[in-house]
Amino acid sequence: MHSRCLRRLCLLAIATLLLACARHPKNDEEIQKDIQTKAAAEPTMKNSQITVEAKDGKVTLKGTVTTQEARTMLEALAKEEPGVSGLEDQTSVETQVPASSTAAPNPGAESPLLETKRTAPPPPPPLHPSR
Repeated sequence: MHSRCLRRLCLLAIATLLLACARHPKNDEEIQKDIQTKAAAEPTMKNSQITVEAKDGKVTLKGTVTTQEARTMLEALAKEEPGVSGLEDQTSVETQVPASSTAAPNPGAESPLLETKRTAPPPPPPLHPSR
């Protein structure tokens, strides 16, 4: 009876160890790569130019996105990524507006089809330790 109990205990310990090893925390490089890969696959991120930096689980998003929806999606992807302990969003939204609505027409010159209008990013939300 004693050896049977000991055997079960050993099997339980091995199973727990294997499970713990399989759930190793992601390093910063993995976090960064995973967020960038997921963002690139999102249709809302089309034509956005972003970079992802990670240090000690804290992620910083930089660059430009084309819509507020894309910005919100990027933040959600980063927050949901396993291993992320904090987020700072330094992205800005660049909207495309027709050049004719912002510039006086010049009949003799070729005008660009689109002109970029830049809006400032909102301040980052306060980080709360996750415990």
